[in-house]
Amino acid sequence: MINTSIIRKIGKFNLPDPQYGDFKLSVFPFENNGNWINLPIGFEIWEKLLNQIIIQIPQVEGANNHYVTIDSKFFSKSDFLRREGIHVDGNFCVDPNFKYATWGGLKPTWGGSCFDEKTYKAVKDWELPYNIEIPVGDYITNKKGGLFCISTEVGCQAWQGEIYGEIHEEGNCEHLKDQFINDNKVVFEKDTLYFMTSNTPHETLIIEKGKRRTFMRITLNHEYPNEVLPCIKNVFQYDDLL
Repeated sequence: MINTSIIRKIGKFNLPDPQYGDFKLSVFPFENNGNWINLPIGFEIWEKLLNQIIIQIPQVEGANNHYVTIDSKFFSKSDFLRREGIHVDGNFCVDPNFKYATWGGLKPTWGGSCFDEKTYKAVKDWELPYNIEIPVGDYITNKKGGLFCISTEVGCQAWQGEIYGEIHEEGNCEHLKDQFINDNKVVFEKDTLYFMTSNTPHETLIIEKGKRRTFMRITLNHEYPNEVLPCIKNVFQYDDLL
């Protein structure tokens, strides 16, 4: 099996850091319909940047429902902000064709979400404080979906190009790490927006004590044809976003 991952560096942006407290908003759903996107109470300081990015994402019929994740933490000791180990995030969906089945016919894909073959619906082992329905579709692909990411600290490295071998449960790629060399590695710079396809292997980096890392990720709809993105076409309008 060959996965061809794509990474695009878009440009510098202002991702605000809160003065105090820890914040976490996981896969918050929103619709890109041309209107201003409001975030929940407590996350308003990130609304401007979110809307600046979204205005540059072309609307596509049937694929305008996306998700935003925001994570901000002050580190009293050196630690990781995000999931450890080399993995892919995949698209936010469950995939009935994903190979790695485990128990009772349920096939794990994104973050503990599973596909129930009897009901043909997603089953999740976690809850969020807002309603969210997990769609069914392609979990790993370089043609649909993908992610925009930005961080206030250097906290992630990723690998682009051809990756040989199968991706395991919940996107685990540790068994393929011999392929992840410096020649195809991209270290994500601070305060810089990147796009990567859902099949891009990446890992979080440790944050030193006494620092804060704030992270934002926009996960595109699993049916979104990412070849329409300006960053794929190399004509992203940086000036409109700054």
